[in-house]
Amino acid sequence: MKTKLATGFVLGFFLAANASGAGRSSQVTSNGEPLTITIEVYDYAHMKPGRLLQAERTAAAILLKAGVESVWRPRSTDDSSFNTSECAVAADPTHLTLRILPDSVSKNLRWVHGDALGFASLCAEWSYNARVLHDRVEEFAREQRLTFERLLGAVIAHELGHLLLGENSHPGAGLMRGYWSRRELLAMEIAQLVFSDTECKRIQSGIIARREAASVAIAQASSLDAHPGLN
Repeated sequence: MKTKLATGFVLGFFLAANASGAGRSSQVTSNGEPLTITIEVYDYAHMKPGRLLQAERTAAAILLKAGVESVWRPRSTDDSSFNTSECAVAADPTHLTLRILPDSVSKNLRWVHGDALGFASLCAEWSYNARVLHDRVEEFAREQRLTFERLLGAVIAHELGHLLLGENSHPGAGLMRGYWSRRELLAMEIAQLVFSDTECKRIQSGIIARREAASVAIAQASSLDAHPGLN
């Protein structure tokens, strides 16, 4: 994602198109279970817990408006947690990975370029790696006089959106746009920068597919456990 000021887009259309989704609650699967994803959070920027929690709550609220509940789990930030293959097979497709990186880490990564505030690694199947550049988000929030936690939460939701939508394209307006206009940034400040209705439906369908893939993997593992090979 590259987020900077842009002109020529009318935000009013975007807000009106998404007003019906403002109170949308999480959807359910055919067996009555809510659509849920788990986000494993690796905070290499070592943020103050309160700031990180507020950013997670902002992102969670955006996902909930898309019909998805989210579970956020802090993880250890040792060296082994960072050196992960970009497109390794996801152990559980319903678990995504979010890494919050400071400049001291991100400046050495070949994926970081331009004025990007974050990026997602899109793979052939079940993409799950998202990264957000903490120091750039903080600087941008300061320059534009935005609430840092809300901006960080929106950037997180944007990058998770790429993983759940399964593409790197950016629409002409809204949360998934590559460059946010000033009006979109102001909409973010009042919690009105959300996924479009079409994106919500695609995200829900994608999570259902991830759940089904996880169930198949569990069933296969159980089958192997029940019929161990002979030495």
